[in-house]
Amino acid sequence: MDKTAPGIDAVEAHFQELLKKVIEVGASDIHIKTGIPPVVRVRDELRLLSRQLQPLTSEQIRTICKAVVPERLKGEFHAGREI
Repeated sequence: MDKTAPGIDAVEAHFQELLKKVIEVGASDIHIKTGIPPVVRVRDELRLLSRQLQPLTSEQIRTICKAVVPERLKGEFHAGREI
């Protein structure tokens, strides 16, 4: 991740916590979208990851995606498509 942007460390820490929770609940997928709390797929059922989690902002999602989305899919992401 680009360490020069403000708040990157906080976003990284938040995403790491999300991933830990994903593992704890045995989820196969995590769905993140601006304005709603993270949703996970557990045994083919979608559910909130945690009622205590706040929705991610669009800036947080962009920061996460810069770090984890493969180059070949970044065009799709920037075009507003689901990836």
